[in-house]
Amino acid sequence: MAKYQFTVKNYRCFSDASPARFVISRGMTSLLGVNNSGKSALLKMFQELRNVWGSALGYQGLGGNNVFDAQFVYVLDPAEVFCDMNERPMSIEIEILDEINLSGKNQRPLKKVILTCERQARNSLFWSLTYFDGDTPIPYQAAGVSAAAVQSNVFQLPNQGFLYSLLPIREMFQVLAEALYIGPFRNAITVGAGSHFDLAVGETFINAWNDWQNGPTKSNNRAINMVIENIRNVMGFSQLGITASMQSKTLQLNIDKCSRKIDLEFRAVSVQQFGELSVDGFFCPGDEASPV
Repeated sequence: MAKYQFTVKNYRCFSDASPARFVISRGMTSLLGVNNSGKSALLKMFQELRNVWGSALGYQGLGGNNVFDAQFVYVLDPAEVFCDMNERPMSIEIEILDEINLSGKNQRPLKKVILTCERQARNSLFWSLTYFDGDTPIPYQAAGVSAAAVQSNVFQLPNQGFLYSLLPIREMFQVLAEALYIGPFRNAITVGAGSHFDLAVGETFINAWNDWQNGPTKSNNRAINMVIENIRNVMGFSQLGITASMQSKTLQLNIDKCSRKIDLEFRAVSVQQFGELSVDGFFCPGDEASPV
């Protein structure tokens, strides 16, 4: 995975005069800042624009105005996602900062893309897409454009002796489209069943844990064992077991020969204060998905 720089303009509290700019690469990325600086908004952006990432990943053209329609996720009024400080469109710029070595002969990677969405009076939200060769935008309409590979990951423009590759940009779109958003929620183990954004809570979570742990799918069984082992290592326990209770109302913990039940004050996501700074959340793209 390469190093990707994001520049976010006119999304919620980030105007085009004061955009959000951050870098995501392999490993863990932490957002640090004073309270009300927009950390939670940035994390929520990955989830609210999930349909946009998926549409951009599947888009087969070379860009243009209003090339696909993608709605925001878990947003009742689209207007609330746009910045209130102006009436200009929202834009998300993604640029690859690393040098990219492609395996194909005579290929040149496109390393920057800008997604733009105009404010609409109706519910439809049409997105424009522009690819860049350096700082030069690829023309929207190029006569004689020909795809040179399966799914148009590689294409050639007229009168050019090399091929453009979209693969590095699309790798990030795929990571974003498949990412999970775990919003702030105090009680993962709570009365009732349901979900909170991408997080199963209450009896839904407990039943899912029990199914993954004791069900017939070996990969799920191994995933739960790995999660328990990772928790044991982080907490420094000698032994740790986590199982669903007989009534599927809570989780039973067996820690170093002591039995515990998770009470209703278990915190699914913790926000710790460090003076004037707070750790608000983490975005961890990687090669393998985790069940929690």
